[in-house]
Amino acid sequence: MIAYLARPLARSQPLGRHIPVPLIPKAGDRLQRLQDRTSLSPTDLLNRAIICYEFVDEQQRAGQEILIRDKKTRETWLVQFT
Repeated sequence: MIAYLARPLARSQPLGRHIPVPLIPKAGDRLQRLQDRTSLSPTDLLNRAIICYEFVDEQQRAGQEILIRDKKTRETWLVQFT
């Protein structure tokens, strides 16, 4: 399965569910860093985060492993969400 990141919603699509999201300071800081780095809106970033987390959760529940490999050193890390 190939994972794709969410694209910004087209204006013609109906608005989805709205929920208030109070962020802890660490998450708020990281959201701001992501906004600065990507120029994406908080809504786009949160939508992508939810889709990404759902994909990782689905894979882990199916017994798959999520690995990160450094291209230069070839060092590999196992990523686990608990």
